[in-house]
Amino acid sequence: MSRNPPDEPEYLMELPGLDAVSWSSLEHAYGHADGIPQDLKYLVSTNADDRACALESLYISIFHQGSVYSATSTALPFLIRILANSAMPNREEVAKLVAEISYSAKLRTVEQYREAWQRTADEYLSGLWQPTPSDEVFVREVQIEQELHQCLTAYEDLLEKLQADTNKEVAQAAKIIVVNLEGSPESP
Repeated sequence: MSRNPPDEPEYLMELPGLDAVSWSSLEHAYGHADGIPQDLKYLVSTNADDRACALESLYISIFHQGSVYSATSTALPFLIRILANSAMPNREEVAKLVAEISYSAKLRTVEQYREAWQRTADEYLSGLWQPTPSDEVFVREVQIEQELHQCLTAYEDLLEKLQADTNKEVAQAAKIIVVNLEGSPESP
């Protein structure tokens, strides 16, 4: 068995395909997503502190304040594989992240997205100057939502099985994800 370099942690599971992704071509809340593979690897570290830091980093990068990015839909299959592994000690936390991301897996048109954005701006930013994003921004946001929906749909059978998981938090999160897929929520 080969040993990891001294600063490289031991991992509880492998994440095949992680290094094949062109992460630098994807974006998250703070720019290029180059650090996401390390976060995903550390999420399966044998070290609990590494796992906690990685989860926090993923929350603030691929799901920053409820926003999703191109890196979010690409990271999602790896997150689902982690939550499906019953040997993972932190999978209920990963399940919560995936459930929260699933609220963004909507099937909306650009016009529906624009209308939802305007309702939110009117409700929460009343009286404040707020520039309306360009159609290009709306188109990209709708594409990301659709990518998330497609990804979750690809794992729907697994997510349905996870609803009966012995870990109640994982089971509850799986139920939320499946309901969000079926209902395709419209609120932003």
